[in-house]
Amino acid sequence: MTEYLYKVIVIGNHNVGKTAFLDRYVNNNFSGNNYKRTLAVDYQLKVVQRKRCTLRMQFWDIAGQEHTKVLTRNYYNSASACIIVFDITNKKTYDDLKEWKAEVDNKLGQIPTLILANKHDLVDKYSTDPREQCVDDMELENLKSTLNVTEVFHVSAKTGYQVNHSMELLEQILMGVTIPRCGAPAETSQDDRQIKVDNVSAPSNSSKSCCG
Repeated sequence: MTEYLYKVIVIGNHNVGKTAFLDRYVNNNFSGNNYKRTLAVDYQLKVVQRKRCTLRMQFWDIAGQEHTKVLTRNYYNSASACIIVFDITNKKTYDDLKEWKAEVDNKLGQIPTLILANKHDLVDKYSTDPREQCVDDMELENLKSTLNVTEVFHVSAKTGYQVNHSMELLEQILMGVTIPRCGAPAETSQDDRQIKVDNVSAPSNSSKSCCG
């Protein structure tokens, strides 16, 4: 069986819930008030088993403080995909999305990018202390074209709302776009972003996706 390792950078302003989102997705856990600020970069690994290969997603949770930008931009190198997180109740974190996306484009060119509007639980109608969204749904939808991103999701690291759904799309992107079909050589342009960990002989039916 073949294993593929992919680097996914997770960026956005500080205190938008990047670490909490990853903890929910990777470990199905929410740490609540035990918030620990990321100093430079933290790592999480998610392993997804498919029929004929294994997808390993290494998430680089990059600090969002302004004073760390010069250092942390070096962590963007060789990323296969990007997740930009903002706080749906904080207008500044929304306004800064354009800058985050421009930095990714300047460093890596166009790579698959998801925007996550986190803390949906705070604006949900069932919230015990509902807050106002800093941006309406139409503006969020328009982000796909204005910032040229793959998709935009409302999510909640606290409740798990759309966490797995959004990451299923990321898995499909990595498997369908950057993983070659069984028996086919990897694209040379992807060599620095796709690492084949272990390779065995491919099945005779090469018409299906590698991880189908």
